[in-house]
Amino acid sequence: MDSSFPPASPPRINSGPPTKKSRGDYSHDDQGNQGYDYVGNQNLQDFLDRKDEKLPPNHILLLTVLNAKYPINVEVIYKVCTIVGKIKRIVCFERNTVVQAMVEFDTLENASKARTSLHGCDIYNNCCTMKVEYSKMENLRVRENGPMSWDFTVGRMEREERRPVILNEPE
Repeated sequence: MDSSFPPASPPRINSGPPTKKSRGDYSHDDQGNQGYDYVGNQNLQDFLDRKDEKLPPNHILLLTVLNAKYPINVEVIYKVCTIVGKIKRIVCFERNTVVQAMVEFDTLENASKARTSLHGCDIYNNCCTMKVEYSKMENLRVRENGPMSWDFTVGRMEREERRPVILNEPE
């Protein structure tokens, strides 16, 4: 063998460009298998255990979305929550790898109904599981309307307050 060439290194496997880690709680077990945390019933049950039993009922809810394989924004949360009742404000944010949203309902009754009916539901099939709890916040403040926050009370007049419009905008 010719000594002018360096020893052969093992072949390098090119799997393409690096990809971002998914937004869910992606993990590897001891055998190197990939999977999501909280897949087992016990871990999911631990996640879904509510921590808000000591908090008084509130018209603002904290939604925690586990295993968010798809983007979660105001539009998605609005579609999910508006089924239950009228929504005033939504603020979405991400903490570590978990997506959370604060949703302010118009009444305490609608918030309680949403807490009961949405808790433990999946937004999409087999992912985006919601944990719904009462919030500690007294009021929800939205700085600007955008994909991650929206105030549905700004710029809208109630039907009774609107004046009749005779002509549309001039061309």
